[in-house]
Amino acid sequence: MSDFPEKAADKTNAVAVVVIGLATTAVLWAFVVYLQSYFENTQGEIAAKRASKGRSAMVRDLKAEQRADLSKTAYADASKGTLKRLNVETAKSLVVRDAKTGGSLIPSLGDLNVPTVPAAAGRPADDATIEPPAAPVAPPAVPTAVPTAVPTEGADAPPADAPAPAAAPAPAAVPAPAQ
Repeated sequence: MSDFPEKAADKTNAVAVVVIGLATTAVLWAFVVYLQSYFENTQGEIAAKRASKGRSAMVRDLKAEQRADLSKTAYADASKGTLKRLNVETAKSLVVRDAKTGGSLIPSLGDLNVPTVPAAAGRPADDATIEPPAAPVAPPAVPTAVPTAVPTEGADAPPADAPAPAAAPAPAAVPAPAQ
């Protein structure tokens, strides 16, 4: 047959297979945990860079200056008391004060006594008042005598002592057809 020696039977080392499997699992688990922590830490930095992209220092300084201006009160002419800019908190308290007095919050508009929705057809006007209903009117009295006709000129007039014509009889009731 062949000049090579006979091969020995394969023996599986179960302990070595289990140890290698556990070591590989531990290394993979540690790598996944590391990647998660890395991406969670760098995600905030990346988002901040994306948000500030295109914003120059001049824009940031301008925004900071505008925020500071909102918290200051400035006068155009301090001797006359002409106001140029009002503190936001002071402005809020003035609006609340004016709202409690019932005046207009916008002085240039004056009092707000004009309806906001104009009256439309089929709808009462905004300033309409409801009047109580009128007292019921009594029905007119039924005349007992038939008035005499006034003769026209040139027509034959009945004599004054002639009896009045009789009233027409009421129509008889008609029975309803049977169904």
